[in-house]
Amino acid sequence: DKALGRAAQDAVAKVGAVLPRDLKPVLFDAGLIVPPTWRAPVDTIDIADFRRAIREQRKVAIDYADEAGLPTQRVIWPIAISYFDSQRLVIAWCELRKDFRTFRSDRISKAHVQTEKYQERRKALLKRWVEQEKSHGRDVHEAIYM
Repeated sequence: DKALGRAAQDAVAKVGAVLPRDLKPVLFDAGLIVPPTWRAPVDTIDIADFRRAIREQRKVAIDYADEAGLPTQRVIWPIAISYFDSQRLVIAWCELRKDFRTFRSDRISKAHVQTEKYQERRKALLKRWVEQEKSHGRDVHEAIYM
């Protein structure tokens, strides 16, 4: 999202300002190319609200549309945001399903961060999610999430 992108650019500029001259090309000419087919997800919600909810361990009420476009309302405990190809995923405990779920941010039409905090610590939830993913044979890089 724009706020996170600006923060990343500011951080790179600050690092670049203090780097010795011979190391500046390593930072500013890294050879990283984003493929032209990559498209940022179009969200109707502000993903910054989810980052805040994650930091504060707050529940979020969402209006969500599944793959077929069928609407549903959920209360979730967001624990991480993942960027996958051209999709942004909110990883959360779903109160309705009583299990971990991922929610595509572009399918969330409304989100309301609640004042109520979720009962379990975020790190403990992340650990449980990683264990569950591994038990289903999915590759999860724990260092990214912890």
